[in-house]
Amino acid sequence: RKVEAEGRGSEWRGLVCAGSGRQYHARSAGVLEARSLGGPGSHQTAAAVRDLIWGPDHLYPADAAAGIDSRIPSYEAGEVWNWRGEFAALAARVRVPVRDTLGDHEAVWRSAPQALADVAGFFPASRRVLTHEQAGAGHNLSLGRTALAYHLTVLSFAEECVLARESAEDPRMNEDTGAAAAPARLTGG
Repeated sequence: RKVEAEGRGSEWRGLVCAGSGRQYHARSAGVLEARSLGGPGSHQTAAAVRDLIWGPDHLYPADAAAGIDSRIPSYEAGEVWNWRGEFAALAARVRVPVRDTLGDHEAVWRSAPQALADVAGFFPASRRVLTHEQAGAGHNLSLGRTALAYHLTVLSFAEECVLARESAEDPRMNEDTGAAAAPARLTGG
């Protein structure tokens, strides 16, 4: 991630982010802190972490919910508190279009219109930032019942980014203005 933001991402067409925010959800801050400290009793927070990341169960197919685990990689425990600052510094240099999605049942990060607007603020240099709240989804957007709907929106965004880049690189420019046609801009979720 850091390497791309340092200049090697010039061939990128766009960036898709999901399950990230600026402020922790009220339910998650204490649970994540206890888990990241790893002290006595941190094992008791495993169920709470599972609920934050994978809940509620009805959002997932029955076979997926049965195999869901709450283990956090050891490196992530230390990074959970530094992430916002590091991400903000890197995101500020992203120039390609960005699409960020949070589930409407997100429990790690605050979601809702203002929280999504706050996430868009991470990307001041981007030509276009779209935020979306995925209905019927929790923190993990890729495994839930609405995963297909989410992935179709990601593919649609990718197609828009490719078309916008092709349009910008097209030598046949608008004769009246001398500029390529601007890509359509999505609004709302």
